[in-house]
Order: sequence, then C-alpha cells, then structure tokens
Amino acid sequence: MNLLPSGRLEMNIEIESDANLIWQAADDCRVVLTKLELIVPRITFNSEGQSLYMSKFLTPYKWTYLRENIERSNSSTQRAGHFKISSGISRPRHVFVFIINDADVDSQASNPFLYNTFSVSTDPRTLQNCHLEVGNGHEYPEIHYTPSTDLSRVYRDVLKYVHKNNEHSEGSLLNISNFQTLFPFLYFDLTKQKADIRDGTTKLTFRYELSGTTAAAYSVYALTLYEQEAELVQQNGKLLFR
Repeated sequence: MNLLPSGRLEMNIEIESDANLIWQAADDCRVVLTKLELIVPRITFNSEGQSLYMSKFLTPYKWTYLRENIERSNSSTQRAGHFKISSGISRPRHVFVFIINDADVDSQASNPFLYNTFSVSTDPRTLQNCHLEVGNGHEYPEIHYTPSTDLSRVYRDVLKYVHKNNEHSEGSLLNISNFQTLFPFLYFDLTKQKADIRDGTTKLTFRYELSGTTAAAYSVYALTLYEQEAELVQQNGKLLFR
C-alpha cells in the first residue's frame, strides 16, 4: 500500500437521467436522491508510524493502478457478430462483457441495470458461443465459452476474479441463480498472457454467436481494466503527481 502526501481531492459525481431513475413497474414511481454520504477511511499514526511516514514524505516513487475503458457496440439483430472493443489498449488486464436489449435502456417500464447476456432480445435467444480475440488472433479462452450448455464454467471464472480482488471478509452478491438471470456477464482474465500482449498495446475483439437472429435490437458492452503507471517526483522541495 502506498500512502500519498496530503493533498486536495476532487470528486465529480454524475447522476443518472430521469429516464433511468424513473422505473415504472406496477404503478408509476420515482427514485429521489435525498442524501449522499462520502465515507473516507482515516489512518491515525502512533509516534513511530508518524516518524516513518514523514521520513518518506518527499521520496519520489512509482506504482501502477487500473483505469477503466467502457465501449458500446452498434445495435444489432444478427445471430453472430464481432465487436471491436479497441484497436489499441495498453496493458489490458481484465475485460468484462455484457449484453443489454436496446429497448431496456430508455424504457421507463424496464430496468437497464439488469443484463440480458444469456437471454437476448424478446424472443429470447441464448448465447451459444463466445470468446475474446486478443492481439493478432490469440483466442481467450482457447476452448471457447458455451454459456447455453456450460454456464458453470463461466460462473467459476467470474468467482475467481471476485474472490481474488475483494476483501476476504466480504461476501459475494453473486450466486448461480442471479448470475444467470439478473447480472449475467462474461469475464476474461488477461493477467497471464504472453509478455508482448500483457505489457504492450494490443487490440481486443469480442466474437459471439446466438441461437438465432433476434426480434429486437441489442448492444454489446465491454468494460476493460488496463494498467497505468503513476509517479510522484520531487521538484523545488515539493512532490508533483504525474
């Protein structure tokens, strides 16, 4: 863990539009935000800890962190397709893919935060085969996902990420039931790729096949976490972040 020097922190919060906040179920209803709390953990040093912290206060150093990139594909009703997530992301580490029916995004009678990945459109159509193409033809996983016949394999890979990147004292909201119906998504772990892919700039393409063409349009979404360096440098007796 890196402790940064005292500084000013600005947070920009973007509230969802009324089209997403108003959700008409049995009766008209409105979600109203009346209170927003920001909880910030605070470290209280003892004398030894404070001396150690101050001794390294003006010490330049580097570290890495994960930034996110979110992309949406064009609307489609096709049975099969490919979604070019990016033509050049540097050092990608994790990719999450999910599908949402276009009609759910702007409809007040639908919840756009419940995904349709394994049950696409109003027909519905199942996701039969999919994989992520990394770089120049490297396929991940090598044995493609087949959610319609082997959902447990997709679920196990998601749980590996959840358990690895969360506190051991926290539980997961996911179980096999709500993963299949409420929060279905695909996870691709790129942390163990070859060095030229893991540490360089590469392109990412999601390829998939449904059980048939769809009656209603859908869009594929991808969230990519990629690694970036941060550095504190000393200049004129001050630390500058870059």
